[in-house]
Amino acid sequence: MIVTERLDAKPICDVHHAPMQDTRYEASNISMTLHAHACTVPNCTRVYQHGQGYHDIGNSVSFDKRLMKECPECHTTMYLASVDAGLREERWECGQRDCGHKETVRSTIYCGVFCKVCPSFIEIDRFDAAAPRGLILDRDNEIWCPNCGARNTGYTKADVVSSSSPDGKTVLTPPLKSLACGD
Repeated sequence: MIVTERLDAKPICDVHHAPMQDTRYEASNISMTLHAHACTVPNCTRVYQHGQGYHDIGNSVSFDKRLMKECPECHTTMYLASVDAGLREERWECGQRDCGHKETVRSTIYCGVFCKVCPSFIEIDRFDAAAPRGLILDRDNEIWCPNCGARNTGYTKADVVSSSSPDGKTVLTPPLKSLACGD
């Protein structure tokens, strides 16, 4: 089979869940110009290439952190098309022309805040805008940090973030922030 990308493919970044744009790039370790979809988040090096999946580019092409999801029907690469943070679901679509396979899988998106005492990410289940002082959390409107034991209060909606990692190290883009927290 000839690997040919769909013309209407619109992948989003697998790290930031942000839109990607068509781009052409040259890297020092290859001698040709390649087509890819690049993340629109500033300084993100993530790209999606049909047939190669998600990987990083900079001065050179790197497949060290490659994500390649195979289509069960045509065996080419699928791309992340959308994320429903409220339902914690990812929608993947095949990038191969004339295939059309789509699937929805459970996503791992974490909603939380950062402890005000130590740098720990504290996962929460929901953000309740009607709660006293605009936030959240347990019956007493407090969050206890499981790492340092500090009692945390006084958060606002702006403090709540969504992350694709349970430690909060990969904070997702602001449009996803409010969705992930049920707002």
